[in-house]
Amino acid sequence: MGKPVYELLTQYYYGEINMNSKIFEANQQEINISLEMTNDFFGFLIDFNEEELIHVLSLDDIENRIIDFVTESFNILQFGYAFCDHEAKLEFPPREIATYKEELYSLLFIPSNKDHSAEIEIRKGSWKLDGLTGRS
Repeated sequence: MGKPVYELLTQYYYGEINMNSKIFEANQQEINISLEMTNDFFGFLIDFNEEELIHVLSLDDIENRIIDFVTESFNILQFGYAFCDHEAKLEFPPREIATYKEELYSLLFIPSNKDHSAEIEIRKGSWKLDGLTGRS
């Protein structure tokens, strides 16, 4: 399913959207949403400049707003999993992500597949979004 859907999405579109938004309810900032394809699946990469946010929000506030955004969006934008991290790449198949026990990302969101519920498991790595700060 991944490759045909990816081709359909990118055949008539550029596969990338640039916009200005107050998605984190802070300063208006540029956000880039692009499609990324691997061998068997594709994902949406949402990229923003954390330096613009760090001057008005703490790392914890940014993380909490990302958690709220992802969990509130799940009913509209269903996904196999979502993650947030510094310089991270899409590399793990959705069918396998829940089986990994090691820390993969700063924030990892894994939807429950039980009865199509909207429950999402949130795993936090031992580091915060900047990739440098340890989580206490």
